[in-house]
Amino acid sequence: MFLKHSINGQIVGAMLGAWAVVVLAIKYGTPGWTKLDKFCFGGAIVGITLMFINPVFSIVASLSVVFLGSFPTFVSAWHDPSRENKTAWTLYWVSCVIALIAIPSWTIANAAQPITFTAIETIMMFILFIKPRRR
Repeated sequence: MFLKHSINGQIVGAMLGAWAVVVLAIKYGTPGWTKLDKFCFGGAIVGITLMFINPVFSIVASLSVVFLGSFPTFVSAWHDPSRENKTAWTLYWVSCVIALIAIPSWTIANAAQPITFTAIETIMMFILFIKPRRR
């Protein structure tokens, strides 16, 4: 996104948040690598490599990995939504909707990241607020 001059505040905030998660995961997380962890890491390497070929390919590859990497969170929230902070997820969803509205031009470089993040947060909103609860 930097190479395509399409960095936005949402991605900066997401990067800072992701680094906070990395630090907390190293300190408190489960040791080891799952297949999904390895796949996401490989996708990140592909995304970085593609950046030198075509920045738009890199954006798409990286966001695909971000989306797939969200599935463990979806599964965890589906099984035990009480482990998630509904207020935090709601605020993040609202920021995603605002980021969609603020897209300066509907190009892949500008729109892919807000669309991907909005899709992820919308799935979480469904899981946390709408999905049928077991009785």
